[in-house]
Amino acid sequence: LDRGRIRSVGVPALRTFLQKLHVFKCTADVLRATVLFTGLSSVDAAWLPLRQEVARHQAAATVFVQPHTHLAEDGTVSLEEFPATPEGVLQSFVRRFGPGGVADAPG
Repeated sequence: LDRGRIRSVGVPALRTFLQKLHVFKCTADVLRATVLFTGLSSVDAAWLPLRQEVARHQAAATVFVQPHTHLAEDGTVSLEEFPATPEGVLQSFVRRFGPGGVADAPG
């Protein structure tokens, strides 16, 4: 990989691709968007071993869980944080909305 060509070749190529995809989405041209995206994202048999190796080294997605603030009767504010895991997302959701989800939420 020639890292020196990222800005001179890679960025313009990515800009062109994203602009085309954006135009297709904005004009609801599902067929052309699908053809463009599928053609560039398909992995044929020759590249499959490399794709599997890249996927093996792929880092886990970052999980952001927003903390909750609570106002006590005496006016103090406390911060409740949750772990940055899928379980933490669920804990935060249940703590905010209750076990029944948004349907059980007040107001």
